[in-house]
Amino acid sequence: MLLSKNYQSKTVTSSNPSALTVTASPGAPAGSVTIDSIDQLASVASVTLVATSGKKSDATLEDSGLFTKDAAGKINVQINTFDATGKAVTETLKFDATQKISDLTTAINSQTNLGMNAVFNDLTGKLVLTKTSTGNLSPGGADISVVDLSTNATLVDSTNTTYGREGKNAEYMIGGQKLEQTTNTFTQNGLSITLNNVTATATTINTTLDIQSNFDSIKKFVDKYNDMVDKMNKKVREEKYRDYQPLTDVQRKELSEDEVRKWEEKAMSGVLKNDSYLR
Repeated sequence: MLLSKNYQSKTVTSSNPSALTVTASPGAPAGSVTIDSIDQLASVASVTLVATSGKKSDATLEDSGLFTKDAAGKINVQINTFDATGKAVTETLKFDATQKISDLTTAINSQTNLGMNAVFNDLTGKLVLTKTSTGNLSPGGADISVVDLSTNATLVDSTNTTYGREGKNAEYMIGGQKLEQTTNTFTQNGLSITLNNVTATATTINTTLDIQSNFDSIKKFVDKYNDMVDKMNKKVREEKYRDYQPLTDVQRKELSEDEVRKWEEKAMSGVLKNDSYLR
């Protein structure tokens, strides 16, 4: 009852749900807003490394042709990326050259701080690293880069037009102003907006007070309140049976379960009769 949001529910509609869907929080102001256009959806960054022809996920890293073995027979891979907040993240993975490509993908996927999925396709022989967070997360440069530390060479980065793809921000126009978001779902003025498709057609969002929902919230409280008052009134007026005292253990053994139940109902009746607090 103390939460005002329970009496400020809003109903919100989108004039073009295929392009944009929306929900409203109680704090969203009533009214309408028009998104002039949705110019671009947010997308994820990715890079692709190509193994030696015919190699599958059970091939060793040495035979895969993906990396170079160092003098100690180790494969050393450095992955540079950025998290959802734009903070730089670097992870160095070390393997025996005899370990498999599948060990590499498992290791990458287990590094949750990298925020990416690694998949090796046996049919194409390609290892694809894909970010789990959308948007252009790098303040400058590539969203992802993979370095072979044995040669200190960058094997691929997401700016590569053939084997890379940079993450993109969602772009849309309101009132002639271009706005960007790193995700396709975001909150603006109490509205949770999800961009579904690019469109040059304006989409209008209308927010109104949900009269029925707010009425139901008030009615629910009144019903509960009246129920509580009714229960308290019955307790302070409940008849007291002074001849029915609590049963002793000996008395319980002499009575049946039904007799005990009926006796205790009488004994507990009127315990709160004329109670000053309830009154």
